[in-house]
Amino acid sequence: MASKLPNVDHPSVPDLERAIEDANSNLEGREDAEFGRVDRLIQEREAGSADAFVTKEEEYAHKIARKTIVIIQTKRDHLQKFLHDRSYVLGSVFAGSGVHRRRARVPNQDFILDWALIRISQERLGENKVWLTYSLVRQLLLSPDIAMYNLSNLLISLTLLLLCFYFAFALPLLCPHFTLYRAMADIQ
Repeated sequence: MASKLPNVDHPSVPDLERAIEDANSNLEGREDAEFGRVDRLIQEREAGSADAFVTKEEEYAHKIARKTIVIIQTKRDHLQKFLHDRSYVLGSVFAGSGVHRRRARVPNQDFILDWALIRISQERLGENKVWLTYSLVRQLLLSPDIAMYNLSNLLISLTLLLLCFYFAFALPLLCPHFTLYRAMADIQ
């Protein structure tokens, strides 16, 4: 009798539960008494009350807080659905190092080298396409408050993209004896 292959979860269930808990605790502090007061005044003003006065600063802060709450709730709902639907299962172990592990010795560290090949579930496979449009690049580079941060991240991402291209396409063409690419293609 063949045993069922073990599943690999990504993200793990504890990570999902922790992220949901973090989102819930983040939401708890958002709708405080001041938020409620400004929210009530805005609703009264929209209903036509002449007594409901809100400063521009209060209204702006309320608008930002409302958007933040919606973003956190959306993220939390997505994580809860991911957990409920068991969408966190990445795939099943196809092969692994098993008992043939070895210890790596690094100064002041001792850890086990271990590996596994995973058969990715069809519903978790994506397009793996990077779309760099003019507007996205412009937005990344010209945003004054985060321009330098985004520029460095963009350069790192482009470097990694070039490395992936090299290992996925150029190296197997230049070195026919490079078998990792062919072995990976045979598994699928």
